[in-house]
Amino acid sequence: MRNLVFLLIISLFSLHSFGLQSNSNLPIKDKFKSIKATMEYKSENYKEALRLYRDIYANDPDNPKINYAIGKCHLALGNINESVNYFEKSFQLDNYIDGINLSLGKAYHLKGNLTRAVEEYEKYKSSLPNRKRDKDDVNELLV
Repeated sequence: MRNLVFLLIISLFSLHSFGLQSNSNLPIKDKFKSIKATMEYKSENYKEALRLYRDIYANDPDNPKINYAIGKCHLALGNINESVNYFEKSFQLDNYIDGINLSLGKAYHLKGNLTRAVEEYEKYKSSLPNRKRDKDDVNELLV
């Protein structure tokens, strides 16, 4: 029983550390799926992460963080058109998701739409604090 309580506390802490705290409206089983999916993504198990995120999406298709996560999985798997679709939906739902412009830029870049890629990279760069703008990796993409 103590182990179960400890695991629950660690899992809830993980929600915060993985940046999923805004998914507080998710049912508890989906919160745990979200944690598992994030861990799978970070372990580069993109197909499994995508499967888990899709399970959550089935219950909450208008969750911007879940749409963004699905887009990231598709991008990692090379499904560029799918990634753009999910990134755009995520952006429409919440245009303040950290990294959305960079991810959209990468997807457009890979899709061959360099004009849109540069636009998104520039938006991302302008969102950075002044001290980080010249040092960020996005500058290499804008050369």
